Amino acid sequence: MKTATAAKAQKFPISVKVGSVTVKIYNGESRGYPLYTIAWYEGPKRCRKTSADLAEARGEAERIAIKLESGHRTAVAMKTSDAEAYGLALRELAPINVPLNVAVKEFVAAHKLLGGASIMEAVKFYVARRPTQETIISVHEAVEQFLEAKKSDGVGNRYLQDARSRLRKFSGAFQQPLRDVGTATMDEWLRGIATHPRTRNNFRQHIVTLFRWARDRGYLEREVQTEADRLPMAKDRGEDVQIFGPEAIEKLLRAADKTLLPYLAIRAFAGVRNSEMGRLTWENVRFDQGVIEIRAGQAKTAARRLIPILPNLKAWLAPYRDETGKMSYANAERISRKLASSIGVEWIHNGLRHGFGSHRLAVTKNAAQVAHEMGNTERMVHRHYKELVTEAQGKAWFSIKPEKPANIVAMPRSRKAA
Repeated sequence: MKTATAAKAQKFPISVKVGSVTVKIYNGESRGYPLYTIAWYEGPKRCRKTSADLAEARGEAERIAIKLESGHRTAVAMKTSDAEAYGLALRELAPINVPLNVAVKEFVAAHKLLGGASIMEAVKFYVARRPTQETIISVHEAVEQFLEAKKSDGVGNRYLQDARSRLRKFSGAFQQPLRDVGTATMDEWLRGIATHPRTRNNFRQHIVTLFRWARDRGYLEREVQTEADRLPMAKDRGEDVQIFGPEAIEKLLRAADKTLLPYLAIRAFAGVRNSEMGRLTWENVRFDQGVIEIRAGQAKTAARRLIPILPNLKAWLAPYRDETGKMSYANAERISRKLASSIGVEWIHNGLRHGFGSHRLAVTKNAAQVAHEMGNTERMVHRHYKELVTEAQGKAWFSIKPEKPANIVAMPRSRKAA
């Protein structure tokens, strides 16, 4: 009660002076208890602080006054140029409402991190590379936009189908913003969904392409490596390529009907892919020029190429010289498998194309030429077909010809493929 009595004897407001600075203490009550308010000015701003104890309020008022007086002495001691710089700094910071001491602290920290380099240049570098799109795009939205863009670019149907299948599985697993998908989570998902190295690498390639496309569109940070680029590639040691022997392919050709025969012959002696065969017409076979043209829209790689019609292939195709329209069954692969089974030949998936590649390389010894004819890369030709067969075996492969080509009846021009 002495404190309350002493407080009543005081005359309020109490002025606490330190030098030219005055801090005042006002009295009042809160729920029947004494309450003391400390009031002072920091520039144009009036500040207040409360305490339930008068002695504590007086001590706090003295500390505030000492602090303000110290700042006042510093301001008084300023040169005119320093005072002007101080005022200018406050005016510059006013629109963003950042205190001068905070701005200085951040500037010093940034200066140290940059090792003395220009902070403005660092900021410009960052701004040039940050995402430009305000909209945060989800993985699903990015995938659908990417697929639509590739479709309008005219990529091959085979590529588009493969990309659609793999990337939609990816978007189904990551239902979040694209920019939030990290390398570690993608790598874990890839290892779970694709156990075979080649399958995993095929998934990875489509994801990398998607992320780079998104970066170029401004959805991801520019000019930096994407999270997908950091995905490790699986070690794919490959598998031994299996091919038909000359006896097996000759047996297949002699047992094939007139519609299936061109399919088998062109795949075996020109190396055309099964997917490309489904898009070819007899107009692609240029008998007069001695080449088979695979147009960009028909090729898996979307690149045009010309394949020479070798002498034995010319003999097999001679009866079809006047043909037009599609050249083979829509389901020729399945029909060929059934034919092989019926004559006791083990069907080898891609054995015809692989047979062409390996035997052609053995004869020409020119990987670049074989790569062009097959629509492949030299690396893949070396990897899969090098020294798989001898030169003698290669010559035997391309010596397979029809026994009596004159006995094959040419088919009507109006025939349509089944």
